[in-house]
Amino acid sequence: SPLATGPLTRGSEFYVDIGEGRYPFDTQQARALISTLGYVDANGDGFWDTVDGELSVTMIVPPWGEYRQIAELLQDQLGAAGVRLETVSVPDFPSLLAEVEEGAYHLVPFGSYGVDPAFLSSYYSSTGSRNFGGVNDTTLDALLGNAARDITPAARAELYRQIQANIMDAALIVPLRERVNLNGVSARVENLVYDAYGWYPLLYNASYAP
Repeated sequence: SPLATGPLTRGSEFYVDIGEGRYPFDTQQARALISTLGYVDANGDGFWDTVDGELSVTMIVPPWGEYRQIAELLQDQLGAAGVRLETVSVPDFPSLLAEVEEGAYHLVPFGSYGVDPAFLSSYYSSTGSRNFGGVNDTTLDALLGNAARDITPAARAELYRQIQANIMDAALIVPLRERVNLNGVSARVENLVYDAYGWYPLLYNASYAP
């Protein structure tokens, strides 16, 4: 599946390629930046040390989807930059919310499906139900609110362009991948269309030509 570059996928309405090349994968640059913060590899094991131990990031890992594999990939990539990734596995969504409530984490891998990008408000508005990052930005709140209320496509497109740029500039998300559904259909099936998510075939006008 293609690499994600921001909070919306390419198939989403008002998507803009705002993140392409913005944060290139460069472990040497990452190590150089971390070193400017005063961290040192005191014992020479390749990981940065702090007064309390090694520099680490904690990630909550739900059981569904490919999130366990994603955690393993991030462990390798962060490890190459000298940062430990500690994982906290949870068995279900209520347990994930309980860990979020505790607040002892840095990352939560999560994805949503939506026909309209207004669902971004649940993640990035200060009052969002899935504001796992603790975002509290009045400018972003205003942009999200205006974009959800406006009915003019051109105005909404500009608002969501600003929203995506704001999210990426502040590094509020680590884009991972875009989910792709592959559907095989016989060439003899005519007038077949799928729902807005691309999951379910709508058979009302479909026909089969033998």
